Amino acid sequence: MVFFGFYCLYFALSALQIKVGIPELMQSYFMMDGSSSKHKWFFKGFITLPFLFELRVLIDWSFTRTSLGLFQWFKLCQIQNELFHAKSIMKQQYKKQIGLAHGFTSKCLYGIMSIIMILGLLIMPLFIYSVDIGSPNPITSVKINVYLQ
Repeated sequence: MVFFGFYCLYFALSALQIKVGIPELMQSYFMMDGSSSKHKWFFKGFITLPFLFELRVLIDWSFTRTSLGLFQWFKLCQIQNELFHAKSIMKQQYKKQIGLAHGFTSKCLYGIMSIIMILGLLIMPLFIYSVDIGSPNPITSVKINVYLQ
């Protein structure tokens, strides 16, 4: 009977929260308002600039009433950035017809070129360091000194 009372109280508080609404803790930034390619590229440019994201997070944390610590606030903003990035990627995926195979050009551009680049990065040092550079330097003598102290 006690648990039933707790369940009723829980559902009443949940219904009240849904009716009143959950307060928005973080305001939306103008570059995250839409999910068009313009917003996506502007946001990528913003994130790419050194220390601009960190400065924005520090200013937001300093002037927002919150119980989160600074590093928790950083994590919250990083999660918000990842969600915006995922939303913009999914928006592009919705434009593609479901079940449509990728064409040869996209596979060639992304797949084959990536394979060539990775193999090049792995194999090029072998070619660079295995080539005989300059004149050969044969070993003519060896001298070893061993001391015990």
